[in-house]
Amino acid sequence: CRGQVVLLLASRTTLTVHKRMTFGNFTSFCPRVAIHPPTYVNKVILGGSCSKTSRDALVLLNVRTGKMIHVFKCLDKYCPDIKSEITSLEASPAIDTIAVGNSKGSVHLINTRYDKLLFSLRHQSKSGTKKPVRITSMSFRTDGSALKYGIAPLAVGRSDGTITIWDLSPPSDEDDDFRDDDKIIMGRTLLCEMERVHYPGGVNKLQYLPQEPLLVSTGSHSNAILMHIFDNPDHSGRILRQRLGHTAPPKCIRYLHPGAGTGGGVLANMADGTDAHACQILSTGSTDRTLRKFSTVRSVLDKEFSQGKGLEKRAKDLGMTSKADLLLPPVIALATSEVRTRDWGDLVTIHRNHAFAYVWSSKNGSQSGPTLRQDDWNVSAMKKQP
Repeated sequence: CRGQVVLLLASRTTLTVHKRMTFGNFTSFCPRVAIHPPTYVNKVILGGSCSKTSRDALVLLNVRTGKMIHVFKCLDKYCPDIKSEITSLEASPAIDTIAVGNSKGSVHLINTRYDKLLFSLRHQSKSGTKKPVRITSMSFRTDGSALKYGIAPLAVGRSDGTITIWDLSPPSDEDDDFRDDDKIIMGRTLLCEMERVHYPGGVNKLQYLPQEPLLVSTGSHSNAILMHIFDNPDHSGRILRQRLGHTAPPKCIRYLHPGAGTGGGVLANMADGTDAHACQILSTGSTDRTLRKFSTVRSVLDKEFSQGKGLEKRAKDLGMTSKADLLLPPVIALATSEVRTRDWGDLVTIHRNHAFAYVWSSKNGSQSGPTLRQDDWNVSAMKKQP
């Protein structure tokens, strides 16, 4: 809807058009995102681009009267030769201050009352091309521990799946001996970068929980929701909870060990005699090359079977985008057995265009060996597989 905003009224069963609003002489404005800043009654800030200049555009709109109040000019002088559009807006805990993210990896802090650009932060991909990344989401941290340590963290989600944490408070002279000059950009400190947290597809949404050092994030195509906690002395984050799934549709699904009597379940037996082990599902065959176990009773029991230690670090050292290139080919068939599962693995898989069969332990969630191969099997990928 170029040059127009549609205000809708929604109920449980209906969705009706309440009002259509235009931008007067600014008909070239293409809105993309919007926020309602605190204390701004009946007003929203819309971000997008100008179709004539292909530059960032930001306007203040009164949704009650339908009139455009102000067109912000503070971004006009920032990199005038670069074409971009605003892709994310987030209101700051400080009144009259918002964060603006665009498609070229820049985050601007703006004072909306005085139409003033406070400072800007830049983000670039680490793929070696230094190509700018799209800013997809932002969130401000508001808990008491951040105030105690004198930091003002801002989390920035990017299209390459990386989450960047900035300290927006200007460094003082007393902190010069403790800060790394390489991490200070435009007077603001880079606290940490969590690389490729949501890959592929990038970060979809970030949100700090109110008054908590907890950051919840979701991915566009990673099929994952993660919760990071920031309790380290260097203000870096670690994963507290996570829910992961396949990044592509699985091709092979079956129950791990149907029936009861599997050696003592995690949960108490149900009325029909089944236990938690009977509610575990194996899922594999996806193009993401993973073997996963899902519980229909408790999602905390979900896990991905390990294919080796340090794969992510090894993939990073080899310059790969993810560890997927180091995993086994997709599974095409599997078999399970409950007999003497304490002595050896209870799961065997065969893989596409691969001459070996692998033994897994569902208890340990990893390969338990040995690798199986008949003497007459062809091991060369150039020959016909058994």
